[in-house]
Amino acid sequence: MMILACNTLEVLRLRKALIKLVHETDVLEDINKQQQKETNTSAGKLVLSEGIPFETQSIAKGNMNLVDLNDGSNLDLDLAAREFDGTLKAGLDFRSESCVKALMTDLGVEELRAVVHYQLMQK
Repeated sequence: MMILACNTLEVLRLRKALIKLVHETDVLEDINKQQQKETNTSAGKLVLSEGIPFETQSIAKGNMNLVDLNDGSNLDLDLAAREFDGTLKAGLDFRSESCVKALMTDLGVEELRAVVHYQLMQK
């Protein structure tokens, strides 16, 4: 029971941090675009939609992380973590009961923490 309470608090803290980081990243991206316009340099997208290719064919389907198949995998989020591993967004649909349940596990907290850290690195 104590672990669930700690995970809940950590998820809420990380969610708030992620929202703040996404906003700050958007502001900085707008500043960067304006600077590119002023200096006549090429405009580029800061977040790439393609991820880094990893060899996953050797992983048996029975060993796959079930959190990766959650409702949030259908979301189109422009997050830095997408460049590394697109499945990290699977638990980010905070309106979905299954995503919230997945986030309350230790693995869910770790994946949300990873998303926040990737966003902080991009910022």
